Amino acid sequence: MNIFRLGGDMFHLFSFLVLFLKMHSSKSVAGISLKTQQLYVLVFITRYLDVFWNFMSLYNTIMKILFITFSLGTVWMMTSARPQCSTYSPDDDSFPSLVLMVPCSVLGVLINQNHADPFEVSDTATTVECHQLNISYYFARFVML
Repeated sequence: MNIFRLGGDMFHLFSFLVLFLKMHSSKSVAGISLKTQQLYVLVFITRYLDVFWNFMSLYNTIMKILFITFSLGTVWMMTSARPQCSTYSPDDDSFPSLVLMVPCSVLGVLINQNHADPFEVSDTATTVECHQLNISYYFARFVML
C-alpha cells in the first residue's frame, strides 16, 4: 500500500465528512455548486464502475463504493433533503458544466489506452485536463470582474 494513496484517500473521505457536517449543521447548501457535485458523481461512477466486475483488493473496492456513495449522498442532500434543498439557488450556480464535460469526454476517448473497454480511460491525463479547464474558467471569471 502506497502511503501517499492512503493519505490522499483519507483526506478525501475527511473532506466528504466536513461537507456533510457543514450541510447538516448549517441546514443550508448555500455556496456549494450542485453542478460541480454532479460532475463528481459522473467522474466517480464512470471511473469506478469496474468495481462490480474487477476485484483488485478489499480496500480498493470499499474506497470506490464509498466515493460513489458519498458523492451521490451529497447530490441527494442538495436536491431532496429538507431543509437543505430549499436553500440551493440555481441562479448562483452559473457554471456551464457542458463547457467542461464535452472537452473532457473528447479527451477521454482520444487518450483511452484500451479502446475495447470504453470505461478504461487514462485517468490522470483526463482528470488533469478537466481540472485545468475548470481552473481556467474560474480564473477568466475572476479577471473579468
